Amino acid sequence: MKGILFVLMMVAAQGAAAQTVTLTSGEHGAFTRLVIDAGGAADWAFGRTETGYEISLGESRVRYDLSKVFDKITRNRIGSVSINPDSGLLQLGIVCACFATPFELAPGTIVVDVREGPPPQGTSFETSLGGAVMPALTEADRPRPRARPERTNSMAGYEWQSLPGTAPAPLSLPLMPSQTADLAEVKNTLLRQLSDGASRGVVDLELPQRKPEAGPTSGHDVAPQVRIGENLGLVSGLAMDEPKKLTQVGDACFPDDEVDLGTWGHEDRIPDQFADAKQNLAGEFDKPDPEAVARAARFYIYLGFGAEAYQVLTAFRTESRQRDRLLTLSLIMEGKDDPDGAFAGMAACDNAAALWSILADPSQTRAQTLNKRAVLRTFSGLPLHLRRYLGARLAEEFRLEGDLQTATTLVASIVRGPGNPGPAVRLTEAELKIARGEDNAAALDLADLSSDAGPEAVKAKILMVSRQIDSDDPIDPLSITTFDALAQEYKGTEMEPSLRLVQTKARAALGDFDGAFDRLPATPDAAETVWRLLVKAPEAPFLTHATAVDEAERRKLPLVLRRDIATRLLEGGFGSLARSWLQSEADQPGQADPKDRLLLAQAALQERNPALVRELLAGLSSGEALNRMAEAEMMAGNTKTAARSFEELGDVVREQHATRVSAEWPQIAATTDDPWAPAARLLVPGDVAEPAQDGTAGTSGQDGPLAQSRALVTESATARQTLSDLLAIAKGP
Repeated sequence: MKGILFVLMMVAAQGAAAQTVTLTSGEHGAFTRLVIDAGGAADWAFGRTETGYEISLGESRVRYDLSKVFDKITRNRIGSVSINPDSGLLQLGIVCACFATPFELAPGTIVVDVREGPPPQGTSFETSLGGAVMPALTEADRPRPRARPERTNSMAGYEWQSLPGTAPAPLSLPLMPSQTADLAEVKNTLLRQLSDGASRGVVDLELPQRKPEAGPTSGHDVAPQVRIGENLGLVSGLAMDEPKKLTQVGDACFPDDEVDLGTWGHEDRIPDQFADAKQNLAGEFDKPDPEAVARAARFYIYLGFGAEAYQVLTAFRTESRQRDRLLTLSLIMEGKDDPDGAFAGMAACDNAAALWSILADPSQTRAQTLNKRAVLRTFSGLPLHLRRYLGARLAEEFRLEGDLQTATTLVASIVRGPGNPGPAVRLTEAELKIARGEDNAAALDLADLSSDAGPEAVKAKILMVSRQIDSDDPIDPLSITTFDALAQEYKGTEMEPSLRLVQTKARAALGDFDGAFDRLPATPDAAETVWRLLVKAPEAPFLTHATAVDEAERRKLPLVLRRDIATRLLEGGFGSLARSWLQSEADQPGQADPKDRLLLAQAALQERNPALVRELLAGLSSGEALNRMAEAEMMAGNTKTAARSFEELGDVVREQHATRVSAEWPQIAATTDDPWAPAARLLVPGDVAEPAQDGTAGTSGQDGPLAQSRALVTESATARQTLSDLLAIAKGP
């Protein structure tokens, strides 16, 4: 017993010594998919061989699990999957005129799609890993399974002894002299044959579970067993089904095969498929056939015709567990939400149900439980026309939630397909470029797309012009005419509000502010843009509209914009009007921002209200606030206080002005840099005389009449020259 367990553990240990890479597969109608899960980031390479393709994962020791490769696919495209014994590379044998397209869905998850037809021109995957160009693959003989021998017992299991390979040794049961079997030989032979069967994948081995020491039996049916002698440590029985995938609350997720839209139609002529899909919808006594109704609805959904599928399901009412599921899918195809439908709560499922759950309720893009890997995996497996139809909407939801990586991955799974991805996908791709900061590339894409016709072209034009207006870039003068015509064309549709909005903004950007303000009541969302442009407009339209708006409309604008409007009004000397734009801040000056208090103080100065200035600036110590306070003191007549404040601020010019206004002539006369100093000396009482120009002393009261007359003449000339100098250089404060 212990020896057998030791052998099995040694076999398992050898497998654990190298990384195990799992391969799974699936049929998707137009292509066959192979998924290689390397369990983490891999430096992989993909290239051609003479009979197909080969893959290198960049690891020297890689073990591949190929046991499930052909569980869900035929050998019509991929005829074989094997390991090159010399290089250790994974090799795909292709038996059709096909080509393969590999891509990395997630780090370490490599997807290979094999499609029929010639490879795309210029693809790098049609060269060998060494760089040699290989010819296109052609149709080859497809391997067919060997016919099984007929069995007489329908309950018999695998005839694994008949598989090709070395036949196991026949079971020999020598008898001992005591007529009892040699159990050691039996155990060795049976173990050898079971191991051979396990290595071929036709026998599953598992260790026995420990049973509780006491208590009732579980009640489960136990597979019949046959033992000879002691327990070999092996339990034979049918392999258990894979555990069911569950939602977060424990409900079962819909299986992949029940929502595999790629199998609900094919690439044959669509009219022929219409005829097949709509046959026998009603049977005897006009009773709807549930399976026929479901078949028709599935085909419509495969085409993206949600309204038609919904009509079939509601016109031919049947009791079927598929019906609710198909109803939700039909609404999804029409771009409608169904948060309480059949896929409610399945965003966490690890299969296709996650994709349809999020499309039915896009608000789940922000849910922490969303299984994004399942969403991306399922989406990339959809037929190309459904990826194009659904991808732009799904990517937009993720973009709006800020998940640019997922949105970019979704768009990439569309654009890598052949042909034009369509205007909706191109528009979403441009929006993603804007979100990533690639403004120049996005502008080129929008300009190219807006030149086409159709709704997406109109959306591109709206986005392009809106961005030009927001960036203060010039716009085409014909934009107004264009948007007027488009607004009339799309009247009553969901695009009309967006057209009306950009129509108003465009008028303001082109200087037609009267037209823009006339349309503001119908497009209130454009108000911020219109007022922002008006602040930079000429004085006439600015004053016209800045003085005509009422208080309620002013309060709707952001505070930053109201500050800009008030600042421009203050520059024009409209203090009272500027204060009205900051009325809510003026009502509670103690709680207002210092920026607003300074603006209100400037308005109060223009209104000659120094007391209000002191109230507004109380507690502020910035240089600008002290300047406003000094001006208020000057206005109030406190010129000496104002002069000291200007002196503390280092404003010499206004300090001298305040000193002159305060009539401090002795102080002014004592200065040397004040142009008023000579005049002040004329007014200073006392015997203060300037030295004579020739260096002699001035006159005194004891001089004779002639000398005194000469002195008066000299003083008069000096006073006249001083006044002339003041008139020439004096400037207002």
